[in-house]
Amino acid sequence: TVTYQWQSRRYGSWSDISGANSSSYTGTSGTQYRVVVTGTGAYTGTKTSDSVTPDRVSLTGIGSITVTWDGENPVLTAGAVSPAGATVTYQWQRRDGSWSDISGATSSSYTGTSGTQYRVVVTGTGAYTGTRTSDSVTPTRVSLTGIGSITVTWDGGTPVLTAGAVSPAGATVTYQWQRRD
Repeated sequence: TVTYQWQSRRYGSWSDISGANSSSYTGTSGTQYRVVVTGTGAYTGTKTSDSVTPDRVSLTGIGSITVTWDGENPVLTAGAVSPAGATVTYQWQRRDGSWSDISGATSSSYTGTSGTQYRVVVTGTGAYTGTRTSDSVTPTRVSLTGIGSITVTWDGGTPVLTAGAVSPAGATVTYQWQRRD
């Protein structure tokens, strides 16, 4: 069994913190702390902990927003925050002449609309401080411009049909084969 006494040091010497007599203490960033324990009852002696200086860490960046599509709607996902493992809050914004917060859009992903400009603002929480704003994106659906000719190869007596390349190159598409009887 022990008693606790938290101490702080600001200008050279350690001093007791009035009323700070439990096993934990809520301090302030940038101040040096230590705790002194003194044995009670069957225990004797006094021991002093190593000191710590809790400092908040500044956010240094946020990666690019990625865009995927859920049908006609773009799904925006915030890029990685630096330093890795930082805890943050999210606020998505859209540009309608000027940037404005989107009410309720406070998770790492947001489903928007095509043709609207978006960005995300992250704010450090807990041990992290600062605010960072991502680059903006304007997700726009791209029209297909064409499909190449079907090629036919033979597997024995059976024709194997292969769709031609779609334009623009790299477009993601679904296929539906049709026949005319």
